[in-house]
Amino acid sequence: DIEFEYTRRYARSGYSNLGRHLIQSFKPGEVSEGKAHQIGIELANRILKNEYEYVIATHNDKGHIHNHIIFNSVNYITHKQYRSNKATYHQIRRVSDEICKEYGLSIIEESNHQGLSYIEYNQTKIGKSHKQELRKIIDKMLPFSNDLDDLLMKLSNNGYVVKKGKYISIKGINHKRYTRLKTLGDNYNEEILKDRLNGKTIIGKVIDIKNNEKAKTSKGYEHFAKIHNLKEAAKTYNYMKENHISFDDISSQYHESLDNQLSLGHQIIQIENDMKDIKGLIKQIKQYQRFKPIYDEYKKSKDQEKYLRGHESEIILFEAAKKQLKARNLEKIPFIKKLETRYQELSKKHQSLEKQYKLVKQETKHFEKLKKNMELTIGKDKSIKYKRTHEIE
Repeated sequence: DIEFEYTRRYARSGYSNLGRHLIQSFKPGEVSEGKAHQIGIELANRILKNEYEYVIATHNDKGHIHNHIIFNSVNYITHKQYRSNKATYHQIRRVSDEICKEYGLSIIEESNHQGLSYIEYNQTKIGKSHKQELRKIIDKMLPFSNDLDDLLMKLSNNGYVVKKGKYISIKGINHKRYTRLKTLGDNYNEEILKDRLNGKTIIGKVIDIKNNEKAKTSKGYEHFAKIHNLKEAAKTYNYMKENHISFDDISSQYHESLDNQLSLGHQIIQIENDMKDIKGLIKQIKQYQRFKPIYDEYKKSKDQEKYLRGHESEIILFEAAKKQLKARNLEKIPFIKKLETRYQELSKKHQSLEKQYKLVKQETKHFEKLKKNMELTIGKDKSIKYKRTHEIE
């Protein structure tokens, strides 16, 4: 609480929230108290990135083990307030699920209508969804548009309001809010729309009919899945023919791209860890330097107990910083300016690797989709191969 208050003291005024409180629960009997606590620490470290002080308590008083994670509402690096909204909630839940999966624990599975709010799901059922309306109008105008700008102009001419920025957003005549293109689904983000406008074949996923519960219980859906699979198989075969590649080539390219993605991911994690360490070190040095004069006065004081009563918080913070710096086994305390320069260098490198990672991840998904499509349509025995004339056997 002293560290929380110390950070808030140097923050902008007007912040009403003292902290944020998360509860992370586990299925009864699946996890020990120690493991649950460790998972809580990993969650806090990943979502807070060593920029907010936090406290974790692991309880077993409710029939199921759960973590209480309380973290400061103010960032101790930037002194800005933590933004709590729907996006950060979903991010925390996603990270928590990822960690639990790594430990082999249960998570709450998403419904079949993933990505749809309850209101939108009901509106889609009765044909009144704004997003569904936007998908339909885009699909209708796409064949008559020359490029993305032409498509957006046609939408504007038909009463839709288009807003350009970091993301393209559209609002219909009767819509209250703008809708980002990327929220309409995979086939409607800006890059995919450009590909569709350029006539590039967009390959979808083949449905695994044997293991699909809906296909087992609905003849209509099974028929739809078979037609869908034939279309996607044809697209996949055409792609292979146009690019003169075989199943083995796809498999090889997929694994090569995946290895590249994992390598970049490890580099990004290492840089993030280095950046977190620098942030923590800067905080410890600032805390040490700010309160050292007070600590020196305390040591010189003839009545240390009286002096302590007047400066207890500052002395506690100094001793904590001194202990943390000592644990680092530093020969001498580094200059903050040098640490900040190093942090900026790592930040630029991180941004560059993130861009590379995004491109490689898209490439990996592309080859994974092709590979799975081939496996589900021709089997893993690779019975369909290309001759030198690139015709299908």
